[in-house]
Amino acid sequence: MSLKQKNLSTKISKLADVQNVYKKYYAPDNAYLVTVGDVKFDKVKPMVEKAFNNWKKADTKIPSFRNLLQM
Repeated sequence: MSLKQKNLSTKISKLADVQNVYKKYYAPDNAYLVTVGDVKFDKVKPMVEKAFNNWKKADTKIPSFRNLLQM
């Protein structure tokens, strides 16, 4: 494998790693939505539901901070 091929495969694997992390952790079951300002809940709620309606849960189990320290 040439140096150029190694660099390309490293870039691809890194991109795949980033995509996997995104799919795993950037999900509604691991997020908060905060709305700030002069807004009314009954006006904002339908807009939020429309914008995030297709966002599916990842069911990712996030380790507790204490468990991370023990690793």
